[in-house]
This record gives sequence, C-alpha cells and structure tokens, in this order.
Amino acid sequence: MNHDIQAIIFDFDGTILNTEAAEFMALHEVFTAHGAHISHDDVVPYIGGEIEIPWVDILTERATSPIHHATLHTTKIHAARRHVESLTPRAGILDLLAEAQAAGIVMGIASNAPRNWVDGHINRLGIRHYFGAIRGVDDVSVGKPHPGLYLDVCRLVGADPDHSIAIEDSAPGAAAAVAAGLTCIACPTQITRHADFHPAAIRIDTLDGMKLHDLATLHHQRLTATRR
Repeated sequence: MNHDIQAIIFDFDGTILNTEAAEFMALHEVFTAHGAHISHDDVVPYIGGEIEIPWVDILTERATSPIHHATLHTTKIHAARRHVESLTPRAGILDLLAEAQAAGIVMGIASNAPRNWVDGHINRLGIRHYFGAIRGVDDVSVGKPHPGLYLDVCRLVGADPDHSIAIEDSAPGAAAAVAAGLTCIACPTQITRHADFHPAAIRIDTLDGMKLHDLATLHHQRLTATRR
C-alpha cells in the first residue's frame, strides 16, 4: 500500500522538535519571576500561525512585581534557548524518517518558522539528509493556514499533493495541509491537544510506534472517503 504515498511533508516546530514546549517553559519562568501565571490556553491560538504570542502584553496585565522591560526579552530568549538546546526529536520521528527514506519516499519540511531557524536545528540534530526540500515562512509570501508552503514543498520534491501526507501539530498547519490537498495526520503536543483541528485532519495521539504501513492505511482511507 506504500506506493500510494509519494511524499511525507513535516511541519517543524511541535512536530519534529517540540520547541513549543521549550518556549512555553521559558515564558512560564518569566511569568513566575513576576508573580504571574500563563497557561496553555493563552498560547494555543498563536501556535502554528504567523502572529506572535503577545506575551509581554499578557505579562503586563498580570504581573504583581515590577517589570524591567529593557532586559525582559533577553531573559526570555536565554531561557528558551536553554530549553530548546536540550530537546531531541519527538518520539517516533527518527524511526519514521529512516523507514520512509529506506522505502524511497521523498520528504520535506513546511514550516511557519524562519528558514534559518529550521536549518539550524535540523543540522544540529543531524537529520538534514532526510529532506529533499525545506521551506520556511520567509520563503513564501503568505504562511499557514494558507496552503502555499505545502504546495511549494510538494512541487520541489516532485510529489502530487493528493498522494502526499502532511504531519502537523497545530490547527493552522492542519488547515494549510488540508487546503493544499494532502492527507493531514495531526499529532498534537501537550500544548495543542485541545486545539480545534480541521475536521478533515486525521488525529493520532503519538507517532511513537507508527509505521509507514499505518500512515499508508490512513492515507488510503482518506482517498477512499473523498472519492465516494
């Protein structure tokens, strides 16, 4: 059944590397230091989209101790970097990359993050060789939920979107993949688990233990359903 899949296109943040969790931990540290609280509900609407989390505004409303704005961003950046650099790929990602490559399925990355951010991390993780094409939000005129990123990556790897799979963790990303015509496998993180995913997205709890055959089965089911 694997012959139905021409390409697997991955989102990056939250999907390959759970940088969203690292970012949230950094924000939690900053908020706690100012006697304030930030929740997943505060950040979920912004994950996967083009609008940055307005965390300074939220902190300003909730802080119970003085805010030193001159050093605020630097403090958060250092905290986020500390958490991100300790991350490894999400469970199941490395096995899936290796299996897909061995099966001759091309892969790519379509990310709403800047290209240099994605390149830096995949080089650090030693997984660059798996991907035939990588596109960040600065490579297109409009990011997700617009389908352009996915269409661009499919074009670059020579794959038909209708015979390709997208793996996503956010609602905007899932919407982009579905709009581009890919089969979208939504594997949310702890932060995005309550997000409102596109109804056409196929939601799974984890990629850990997920084999290429399993993805092909889900893909085949989607194709069968849409052709009825």
